[in-house]
Amino acid sequence: MASITRQVAIAVDTQTAEGTANTTIAGLTGALTLANGIVKGDSESGLIGSGLTYSFNRRERPPGELEGSFTRLDGDFLEQEITFSFAFPLCGPRKNTETPAVGGNFKHEKGIDALLKCCGLSGSLVATSSQYVPIDALFATMKIFDSGEHWVVRDIRGNLNIRETPAEIPIVTCTLVGIIDSVGQTTFPSPLDYEEQASVNAIACKEANPIWGQGATVRGWSELEIAIENNLEKILDSASDVGFVYEQAGRTITVSMTMKDDDGDPDFTQTNMTGTAAPTDDLDFTVGSAAGDASPALAHQIQVANLRVQSYTPAVAGKKAASQVTAVATGLTDGSEFFLTFF
Repeated sequence: MASITRQVAIAVDTQTAEGTANTTIAGLTGALTLANGIVKGDSESGLIGSGLTYSFNRRERPPGELEGSFTRLDGDFLEQEITFSFAFPLCGPRKNTETPAVGGNFKHEKGIDALLKCCGLSGSLVATSSQYVPIDALFATMKIFDSGEHWVVRDIRGNLNIRETPAEIPIVTCTLVGIIDSVGQTTFPSPLDYEEQASVNAIACKEANPIWGQGATVRGWSELEIAIENNLEKILDSASDVGFVYEQAGRTITVSMTMKDDDGDPDFTQTNMTGTAAPTDDLDFTVGSAAGDASPALAHQIQVANLRVQSYTPAVAGKKAASQVTAVATGLTDGSEFFLTFF
């Protein structure tokens, strides 16, 4: 007998129907590449820097006690539950563009594309770029490899958080729900070829030219998070093979940030919060520069449309006036409140 070296990896892709795992993902073994749906996670998140944080729980019917005693009896097993999240750098696909560059050069590989889709963002080619907009969250299947074991999790949907900290790599965290489809023992896949996700650096949040109202004046933030909450509810369902399903009941996109104020419109935040007409000011910023011909695709732009302030606290950035703001994205047409573009 010998100790086991901890090794962790995931592969993920969308599935065609609720209740049916993606059989290609479920059957993965051996050498894997980005085309198989593997994703290199954030090296500062998850177990051993894999980006994956996960735990398991036994759900059982509450047990009784031995008659005339406080000795606990064994409860009836109902299911094994999984709690999990996955974090990865927010960046373009990192591969070199063609000459001339075309929109398809900015499309993400299978794994990242699937994670965005199951958290309610779907991409399409727009001119020389790939742009993701809000949709109803799709279902995905993930295979978790952990040393000599694996779990296949299906019907995955989730919420998404984007953290844009100045001078740091932007990070996406997908907080997920799903149903364990199968568990087994398997040889850890080898080799894992993460290609450009491992060999080309992501870029830090700087020179982002952020604007939000105040005459499109560039004004920076000291911290910013964007949360896409898909209001996932666990619904009992006797037709399901586990007795329940996860249903999406809504979507809210929230921005939390501490942003400098400007003397051109010092009461902008206050006016926005108390406004009675529909807001029209978008938060808009870009990390990186557009890729030229035969250059790595790294940059992204985020536009959060028609922000309505829900709360704010006066703050300072050094000695400069700032506002600690929580605001929600709004729109007048479906999926028009948020845009994530790789170019």
